[in-house]
Amino acid sequence: MSGWVGVMSVSIRWRVRRDLMLAKAAGAVAFGALAVVAWVSFDKAGAFLAAGAAVLLGVLALRDVVAPERLAADHTGLTVVSGFADRRRLAWAEVERTEVREHTRYGLRWRLLEIETEDDLYQFGAHELGVPCADAAAELASLRSGPEPTAAPVPSAGTAWGNTAWVNTPSQNTAASVPGGTPVETRPDNRSGDRADWPPDGERDQE
Repeated sequence: MSGWVGVMSVSIRWRVRRDLMLAKAAGAVAFGALAVVAWVSFDKAGAFLAAGAAVLLGVLALRDVVAPERLAADHTGLTVVSGFADRRRLAWAEVERTEVREHTRYGLRWRLLEIETEDDLYQFGAHELGVPCADAAAELASLRSGPEPTAAPVPSAGTAWGNTAWVNTPSQNTAASVPGGTPVETRPDNRSGDRADWPPDGERDQE
């Protein structure tokens, strides 16, 4: 039995964690209610601060709903989300660097997955990818290295008849037993199963 070598297409997608999406939406509602309470209490400064926080969290939650998948990749390239919800397709040849970098500000440390092209830099945090940045970087490196060929069997020449496979030969058809089947006699080209011409006339006369 012959075989062929194919390429299995693999696509990986990273998306925002659902619990964080819900937390942002809940925070927007909570700050919105707080802004109303502060306004009714004549605390205008507090009302404006709470309203600002509600708007910010609301926008972030809306972005998570509109573009939950921030990064997708396969063996041909990447699809990244930039800005509010813009998507851009990048071939691997356009990507100059993919790595995880640690950033520090105001005493806080966090890691970002950075994807750099000739004219842009895309950054993704673990909260956007749903997995640690190092794990996403390793999967990207695996996809970029190329697909692995996989061997798949090819059916033999012939047609399956019940438990018997008829294999084409130049002169005759030979019945080959299939696992679980019963060997049968070799017969000429009469695949319809009609035994009107079998056995040959000479043998039929002898009977």
